[in-house]
Amino acid sequence: EAESLNVEYEVHFSVNKIQNKILCTFKIVYKNDSDVVMQMIAECYYQIAPSSWSMLIKPDGNIVIPAEFLQHLGSLTVGTARGILYARCYDTNLEKHLLPLINLTELITGDMIVEG
Repeated sequence: EAESLNVEYEVHFSVNKIQNKILCTFKIVYKNDSDVVMQMIAECYYQIAPSSWSMLIKPDGNIVIPAEFLQHLGSLTVGTARGILYARCYDTNLEKHLLPLINLTELITGDMIVEG
């Protein structure tokens, strides 16, 4: 049986207003007590269709990205990270440390507002 590791993770978003892209960055750290055993950062860029992008722009020029959409993009990024982690750890002493299920509705609770 695999030793127990503590798992810490965070998710961040940024926006490229020129290219209509949203970047989701997902970081995961596995620790044994206070020692970092494994760390990974996965970044996924999402190109938003011009017609959808224009719906995010409010009359004041700010871009408002709904929390539900960020949660969806975050879920896609976490799924990608899960696959990368599995592939990178396959046939190593870390292969039994799968990425646990993560409820992004608890991490991403509000809309993202980008000033225009």
